[in-house]
Amino acid sequence: KCASIMCNCASIMCKCASIMCKRTSIMCKCASIMCKCANIMCKCASIMDKCASIMCKCANIMCKCASIMCKCASIMCKYASIMCKRASIMCKCASIMCKCASIMCK
Repeated sequence: KCASIMCNCASIMCKCASIMCKRTSIMCKCASIMCKCANIMCKCASIMDKCASIMCKCANIMCKCASIMCKCASIMCKYASIMCKRASIMCKCASIMCKCASIMCK
């Protein structure tokens, strides 16, 4: 009888071990999938980091360009102001010449 009871116990233990083995196998597969997902996420993060670096460099270049354009606009503004003053002087001279011509015509 003892041997029969021990055999039954061993059979039950064997079934339990088989169930645990299947569950462990499923858990192992899940862990493997999670590992693959983590690797993909890591690669994505690395690509995003490179993109951010490139975008930062582009922004710096654009900033330098804007600064140069600002300086150019300032220089053009100064020249325009000088030309405006000269045009004003030329206008006054033309007005004087017109008056002189008018006097001479009479």
